[in-house]
Amino acid sequence: ERPPPDSVIREQPERFVPEQILWHHIKKGQDQYLVKWERYPDTEAIWEPADRLEKDVPDLIRKFWE
Repeated sequence: ERPPPDSVIREQPERFVPEQILWHHIKKGQDQYLVKWERYPDTEAIWEPADRLEKDVPDLIRKFWE
């Protein structure tokens, strides 16, 4: 098993693709989303800063809030 990605970084040789946003919370005043990654189980989901995801995958955020 590979460890989950630390963040959404497009320049990495192996690209991690966000599949779904599972949850939202605010930690230390920062909005974060729990992201499930393609080819990884839900247990490998990690919290990502909202501002990064709003830039990279706005459609997933819209879908989460619908």
